[in-house]
Amino acid sequence: MKPSTTRMVLRYRPGPDVLTGWIDSDARAGRPQQLDADTSLQWHHDPAEADQALLGGFQVLHAHRRERSDGLQVLPEALRQPARALIDGARQQAQSATGATLGLYETTIVVPTASLQRRRAGDSGSHPSTSRGSDDVDRGRRVGTGSATAFRPLGPKRSTSARHHRPNGREPAEPVAVALAQALDRLSQVVADGDAGREATALADTLGELAATIGTAHGRRAPATSAAARHALAAARGLDLVAAGELAAILVDVDDPSTWTELAPRIEQVRTRLSPPTDR
Repeated sequence: MKPSTTRMVLRYRPGPDVLTGWIDSDARAGRPQQLDADTSLQWHHDPAEADQALLGGFQVLHAHRRERSDGLQVLPEALRQPARALIDGARQQAQSATGATLGLYETTIVVPTASLQRRRAGDSGSHPSTSRGSDDVDRGRRVGTGSATAFRPLGPKRSTSARHHRPNGREPAEPVAVALAQALDRLSQVVADGDAGREATALADTLGELAATIGTAHGRRAPATSAAARHALAAARGLDLVAAGELAAILVDVDDPSTWTELAPRIEQVRTRLSPPTDR
């Protein structure tokens, strides 16, 4: 008989803003499932129950911005509040302790096993079950930078061949994603070369990261990275107001891949408006 509850370790690094989680299980681990360019899930399969899978691990990039943007909807409901508490507590401690951003912050939670299950038959495969249940949350603790863990962070699943179309029509052809990434990269260079101050440098960095993420993700969106870019844009001062307003709209639309064919020209218009007169 399977246990009714499962212990899961949540671990957060404030510096790179990465949230990971894993369970101790003897079940066979499947290949990482890439939900989007920022989020990986790993399912554990029990040979005795082929119609079920248990969430055995995950990784979320830009976790703080993702939580502020959509409440970490990519995770089961039972994990969201503990993850939020861990992220907020870690960031508060990191701000008050020199060098703390280089450490790890960890908490162990106990959740209903059913809340981590995904039934494979008839399931879309996009999200785990989000059964509601009470969480028994252990007190979080900081772990030193030298702590070892048997969990290997999940990386993006790369394709070995170019993907020219998606049968469901929801993700654009790869050349469209590459064109969008190139436009974002050019824009990041213009922002970096401007004189809008330190906040604009942070914006340029996140735009460059968004470009690199979209350009290598084979048509997958990057909602956590775009959320980080929106946050950086809101903090930036000294940008042309019209260009900043249009860029804000672009960074919302970029989460919808069906708009990508229209975004590159809009990004070029923003880049032109921000470029020095001699470069236009």
